[in-house]
Amino acid sequence: MDPQQGRGVSRRTSGKGSGAPTRLMLSALLLATACLGRDHLRDADPVNSDLTIHVVIENPVGSNEKWEVRADGRLVQEHDARGPIQIPYLPWPANGGMVPRTLLSEELGGDGEPLDVLVLGPSLARGTLVRAVPIGLLEVVDRLERDDKILAVVPGTPLGDVEDVGELESRFPGVREILAIWYDHSRPGGAIEVQGYGSRAEARRLIAECAREFVEAERSGTLPEWRTP
Repeated sequence: MDPQQGRGVSRRTSGKGSGAPTRLMLSALLLATACLGRDHLRDADPVNSDLTIHVVIENPVGSNEKWEVRADGRLVQEHDARGPIQIPYLPWPANGGMVPRTLLSEELGGDGEPLDVLVLGPSLARGTLVRAVPIGLLEVVDRLERDDKILAVVPGTPLGDVEDVGELESRFPGVREILAIWYDHSRPGGAIEVQGYGSRAEARRLIAECAREFVEAERSGTLPEWRTP
């Protein structure tokens, strides 16, 4: 699927490793989690000095549940009138998460919630704070609102040295199609529409915009209380 501009939704904008994956490398990336309190789910810096991003893992690979970080920093399971929400399709094909201190605001065409991330590779524990490298963007519309997903990898994992969506397609054929098909079918009723893919530069630009939107909303006291019961 080639990158393309979203239809009917505003999308305004304001060095490769080669070592073999090791558990030690991955453990080092996850170590910070044990040292952080509950508020780290909301308050960690979005971008690190090495240009990796912080991602809170909400939905691990292989899970059929839906969890989200709330505005007060809690990670909670989503419910509807029937009880805990179960995805009525195949389980998560990538680790779903969010970038702390970001806001995909209405001004950007978004839903007023944190920026979503799909971390490709092995399953990561729910509630883990990881450092990930953005490689691209999955352009998604959910109920007529922009709901783009940053595509990212964790260094030291099997896909950890992929640099962009073009390399992802050439080295791991079918991954992009798997993600698009999953989102097209993971919610009944056709509420989600995958519209294409964006570049690594577009992903980094969106992260910067959403981080700036968060800071501005926090400063002005207009930060949305998303998903607060």
